[in-house]
Amino acid sequence: MGDQDSPEQNWEHYFHFPEGTTFFIDGSIVYDGVGKVLKKTDKILKIRMDMDKWRQGPAVHADITIEYKSEGFGNRVLYEEDKSDPIIDSNANIKSKDKKRKRSIDSKEISCSFKYKSEKEIVFSVVSEGKTHDFDFEKIG
Repeated sequence: MGDQDSPEQNWEHYFHFPEGTTFFIDGSIVYDGVGKVLKKTDKILKIRMDMDKWRQGPAVHADITIEYKSEGFGNRVLYEEDKSDPIIDSNANIKSKDKKRKRSIDSKEISCSFKYKSEKEIVFSVVSEGKTHDFDFEKIG
């Protein structure tokens, strides 16, 4: 469950960029790209990520939709990669840490987290093959 003293249920606390915001994705060395907030409500976050392949990093041209229902299992994640069939997980596990402004998502397609860093920056971490990879989402404009 989230921190007990101030449970924040909506996305604004963890992902504060408004709907329509374009952001730069700053990965390791030159594994970079651009993203956009396609939809954001209290319960739904949908982002677009476009990153070209670099070394071991795969090309990512995808929409990720996360529907928050409650802490724990039973949340919905929709992963739509260009030119592939969408993948839906209706039992994703979400854990929020309110004081740290961090929300972690564990689903069959993606294990990741969003963490507030500053008014213009969000840290997006992805776990792949046992390793965590951090990307900074930097608001453009």
